[in-house]
Amino acid sequence: MTRAQIAMSAKLQTEQVQIEEYKLASSFISASWAAEFMHRQLSDGLFTSLACYNKCIKSCFNYRRFHSVTDMLGELGLLTFRTVFNECVNKFKQRWLTSVNGAVRHFIRSCTFSW
Repeated sequence: MTRAQIAMSAKLQTEQVQIEEYKLASSFISASWAAEFMHRQLSDGLFTSLACYNKCIKSCFNYRRFHSVTDMLGELGLLTFRTVFNECVNKFKQRWLTSVNGAVRHFIRSCTFSW
């Protein structure tokens, strides 16, 4: 092999490494962005649900738009959205953990599953 061929081979290897590093960085950034996007979507969805919950209670019980939600829920003796949501999550977890379905049991026992 001549020096020119060795130099060309080294240059190609360097370029391939740079391309691989670019792909790796690009994949990481893409995955990070997707995770952040999904987190924001979930947060937005929960916020929308909270707003709907409060608005429905206000309209059903004839409360004005700017009436305090805390006062309203206290007067009516109702639970906050967060409490209702957490109770639903806990009930879902209990049903999930007590399931007799083989696929669900396998998933629960897998090392990647945790609450």
